[in-house]
Amino acid sequence: MTRGGVSDDPTDTTTPPPLTGVKGDETVIKDLSLHSWKYRTGLQGLDHELLFSERSPYASRQRSGGSMALNTSMTWYKIIFKAPLGTEPVVVNLSDMGKGEALFNGMSISSFVADKNGCTVGPYTHRGQYAGSKCLTNYGQPTQILYHVPWSFLRDDDNTLVLFEELGGNPSYVNFETISIGKAYGNAYEGNTLELSCEQRPIFAINFTSFGTCGAFVEGSCKGDKDALNILS
Repeated sequence: MTRGGVSDDPTDTTTPPPLTGVKGDETVIKDLSLHSWKYRTGLQGLDHELLFSERSPYASRQRSGGSMALNTSMTWYKIIFKAPLGTEPVVVNLSDMGKGEALFNGMSISSFVADKNGCTVGPYTHRGQYAGSKCLTNYGQPTQILYHVPWSFLRDDDNTLVLFEELGGNPSYVNFETISIGKAYGNAYEGNTLELSCEQRPIFAINFTSFGTCGAFVEGSCKGDKDALNILS
């Protein structure tokens, strides 16, 4: 069976191999090429909770603190965690994983590829025709390690993260982070009031403000006698 067509299959397997079995003393060969094939996305074991459900007899459980299987391919990991506090955007750091899929409470945040072997450690020349092996920056590092977790995927109580690792990784270092917004801008005309808030948390400092083009973060041309930063302070 080819994956993505003959051009994408390095083994050039144009027809499925025969299925061989034994029935008594007789060897039975079934030619799969004579049957119709259907394409289906996802994993049946995942849909029916055969691999990570508490009720599944196929799941091999390992409690925290024990000898967990690390850096092994085709391995499932299940983690129970509490949602981070606050309302800021949440991301999960998968820098120590390899390649696979992450699911929060049964909902996928897409596949992840955190493998560090994609680029050769620099310095590297970028002359000539572009190729995927030419890294733009961060030689020897994965292209992405932080993956967004929508708040709609998370619960107030316990949450479940399931990782399906294809290449091999270490889930011990998987952690969650919140992303803070560091810039804000708004329009306020003369005689009106502009209020700043930070999700009921204190604002420690305002580094730049000016009368001018909203969102430009450069000194405006309509600067008055009273500087905007002094007014806010």
